[in-house]
Amino acid sequence: MMIQKAILHVLDFGTSMCLLSQKELDLSIENVYDYVSKRVEKSLHDPAGRTGIFYETSAVKRQLESLCISRLILSGVGRRFGQSGFREFETSG
Repeated sequence: MMIQKAILHVLDFGTSMCLLSQKELDLSIENVYDYVSKRVEKSLHDPAGRTGIFYETSAVKRQLESLCISRLILSGVGRRFGQSGFREFETSG
């Protein structure tokens, strides 16, 4: 697996803290790349992981598609996903 871009956000629901990164991680640093790679591998093989599909009308789907063809900047999309995900989990708990 080749990871080309990554960003790290901290969503701590226990303390209601949401720390959103302003820039992408520097994957040219070996320790950073190793950390991200291990986290991705773990999430891919986690039996608790869930799969699903996006509705055709989903704004998230459109943003991810645009990100895949490099029309959006990862840090901006990641920040929006982090904020909206944190709000959803906070209100549903």
